[in-house]
Amino acid sequence: MAQLHVAQAAPMAIPEAAVAMPLSFEPGPQRDDFFGELDRHLGGIERALESSPLHLPPAYLSPAGEQLTDLTQVAWYLRGQFSAPGAAPARHAARQVLLAALSRRGLRADVTGTLRYAARGGARPEREVAVAKRLAALAARVEAADPNERLSDELTSLREAFFGDAAPEAARDIAGRHLDALFDGTPPLAEGAPVYQKPGAMRDEFGRTSGWEDVLPKPAGAPRSFAEASLETPKGAAFTLSPDSWLDEVFYYVMIDRFGRHVLRDASGRVLPTTWGDPYDARTRHGGNLQGLIDQLDYLRGIATTIVVSPIVMNPPGAYHGYSSIHRLAVEPAFGTMADLQALRRELSQRGMRLIVDRVFNHTGPILEYVGGHEFGMPKDIQRVVYPLEPVDYVRDIAAIREHFSRRGDISNWDSTVQKQNGDLPGGVNRLRTENPATQELLLLEQMWWMLQTDEDGVRLDAYPHVARGFWDRLYEAGHAFAARLGKKNYLFLGELFQGDPMHYIPELIAGRLGAAYNYVSYYWNAAALHGRAPTRVLEESHRRLYDVLGGATHHLVNFLGNHDRLHWLEPGEPEGVLHFALAYIFTSIGIPYLYGEEQAPRRVPGRKWLDIEAAREDRFYEGKFTNPAFARHSFDTQSPGYRLVAKLTALRKEYAPLRRGDQYVRWSDPHGPGIFAFSRIHRGEEVLVVLNSSSERRGARMWVDAGITPPGTTLVDAMDGATAVTARPVDGGSQVGVEVPPYGVRVFVRPMRP
Repeated sequence: MAQLHVAQAAPMAIPEAAVAMPLSFEPGPQRDDFFGELDRHLGGIERALESSPLHLPPAYLSPAGEQLTDLTQVAWYLRGQFSAPGAAPARHAARQVLLAALSRRGLRADVTGTLRYAARGGARPEREVAVAKRLAALAARVEAADPNERLSDELTSLREAFFGDAAPEAARDIAGRHLDALFDGTPPLAEGAPVYQKPGAMRDEFGRTSGWEDVLPKPAGAPRSFAEASLETPKGAAFTLSPDSWLDEVFYYVMIDRFGRHVLRDASGRVLPTTWGDPYDARTRHGGNLQGLIDQLDYLRGIATTIVVSPIVMNPPGAYHGYSSIHRLAVEPAFGTMADLQALRRELSQRGMRLIVDRVFNHTGPILEYVGGHEFGMPKDIQRVVYPLEPVDYVRDIAAIREHFSRRGDISNWDSTVQKQNGDLPGGVNRLRTENPATQELLLLEQMWWMLQTDEDGVRLDAYPHVARGFWDRLYEAGHAFAARLGKKNYLFLGELFQGDPMHYIPELIAGRLGAAYNYVSYYWNAAALHGRAPTRVLEESHRRLYDVLGGATHHLVNFLGNHDRLHWLEPGEPEGVLHFALAYIFTSIGIPYLYGEEQAPRRVPGRKWLDIEAAREDRFYEGKFTNPAFARHSFDTQSPGYRLVAKLTALRKEYAPLRRGDQYVRWSDPHGPGIFAFSRIHRGEEVLVVLNSSSERRGARMWVDAGITPPGTTLVDAMDGATAVTARPVDGGSQVGVEVPPYGVRVFVRPMRP
């Protein structure tokens, strides 16, 4: 009879079928109501077990596996719950649960494992004993019976109940160690042992037995140290010239792992594996690659001029997104090679397109494990180095680690300036000491080396507010000087500023730190009006307030509806016209338009909110399993209404300079609700009048135009349809036009071209 040893409580015997060896749970800092909630859901599971003879329907074991959905979703969720640093054993256990279901070895392991996962951590020892005993008894009963759909429903409910802060990292680690023992018969980690352990082998979607935790070989030729990273310009090398103005561009963000997947085949035609993740799980790799992006450049050329790619440096296998570097001078092997990246640059240049690369100066991946955990505090001692970070200059010895890493632990208070400027972003990354001159030198070398390798036109600066301002000053100066050496006189620094207060943008845009910045101010201020839930007068006031603070720098704000860190713009049940109105607004108003798949009208998917930012990082490629209904129809449909609208607006921006560079003057807004919003864009004596309708009904209004540029008698033609025309009339010494716009429509009035 095995024993369950509980801290501060007497040992309690439990059925041997449930536990294979002695376990020791330490009480964790859980919410007081955690076990009360758990009791309630366990009661539902007990009732399901007692309600009727349990029967396993044959369909549960069908090759297609449709009726495995609920249980496998539970397993995927559990893996997500245990994705924090230090939870590798728990992740492995969850994968074993999923493997048991997907390989159709039966669902007992899935259900039993789910019950045991629910026992992670503890608020009070006496309640932990009771719940552990109850779980053990339930697990033994499940071992002797087959689960039915009612039990599956209860497990799904259990999943939803315990998402959030009910299980902190420490409790997950403890649970993970013992779950590993339950599943694999391996001993739990000893107290004080390193928490990062490489799990055993498992099978991926292609049946291979290499685990997700396996680190791919470092690319041949990638510099292991900065001494190997030459900044000499090759003789005869030609670099792409910068655009005259970034105001002329349209940006499109691509997350490489999710956008395009070029299928590789061997000589016999057999598909070769291109991913090491779970294709259904939003939090693992799905196999997108650089060649897959190249394959879709003609699609992108119709709606954008500049591609912003997610970070391309090598990451640990669990990081699909690129923001957790373990080799900062190597292309991620799962994405391709340096040759593939350089091929992307050539293909873009041949199409007259530009390349911006997302780069992370704030942090590395999960390189360091701290003594005493990740709670924010004073600089911590290092328990061990998890991954062999390269270039090795950052981690050559313990002195180098202390020199280059903050080691303060995770940010827990987002209102604390000290934590935001010194702490690790939650999720396992380690902050670099960007305030330290020696660390700055290494980061500057990184930037210049990549500029030389990629011939990039600009860089997206991730986690901008977390990096020391002193480093940004040095980066701008050194970066622009090096770019000029390559013939790039307008190299772009695009900052990820995510503040809703325009005052934060003053030192960055007006003082010349950044060439462009994400317009989170308008994203927050304009949301209700762009969804048609507030008067269009909100858009007028938003523009006025923003321009009052930033003046001409407003031109350099990047206008977006969605990005890889936000939920999709279009909500369930909203007419697609709402999105079309909002797209027309960001393409015609002051600033630089930015797309993240909105041309195909993706919607927020009910039930995915718990995934947080991963919810909007769906697969675009045909073979993808984690998809959006809009992408499932056709991810790259050039005939969809949204694509055709954006393509038309992109063409008009190219044809009419006022839409790119003109100042903006509001001509009409509705103070009472959805309806007309009109403004003129004026540049060098040319006026373009934009009239939008946020309402589901046809609306019209009379509005002023510039009498000096568009005097009475001037005829304007809607460039969107090429047919609708209006003529300016004299009113009180000025010039007015009357315009009607269909529901969610846009009209772009210009002077007709002279014959």
